[in-house]
Amino acid sequence: MAYSATGLNAAGGQSKAGNAPQMWTYSTTDTIADVNTAGYFNSAASLLKVSDIIFCYTSSGGTPAMSIVWVNSNNGSTVDVTDGLTVTLDAPELRPAMQMQLKYDLKSADGQELRGQVVNTIHALTK
Repeated sequence: MAYSATGLNAAGGQSKAGNAPQMWTYSTTDTIADVNTAGYFNSAASLLKVSDIIFCYTSSGGTPAMSIVWVNSNNGSTVDVTDGLTVTLDAPELRPAMQMQLKYDLKSADGQELRGQVVNTIHALTK
C-alpha cells in the first residue's frame, strides 16, 4: 500500500517544535517493511525533519505491531527513515487507563541516542 496523510499526526502538544526533533505517530495496515522503504513518506517531506521520531503502528501478518523509526534524510522531496526498532511490551496486567507514560532511552547500532517519552490514554484492549 502507500503512505496515507490521515495516518500521520504530531504527538502531544508538539505541533510547533522549533529546532528540536518532533515526535509523530503513524498508523497504517502496511507492514514495517513497507514503511521503511525509501520514499514512503515523500508526501510528508514538508512536515518531517531529519531526526524526527515516528512511532509507527503497523501490521505484521494481520497482527498489530509498533516500531520506532526516525527520519534519516530529507532533501525536501525524498524522505528516508531508519529501518526501525520494533518494541514488544509484555504487560499481562495492562488495562485501560486515563494516562500511561512510557519512557525510553535507546542507542542505535551506529551510536545515535534516542530518548524521550510517550504519554497516552488506553481506551480499550483486545485479547
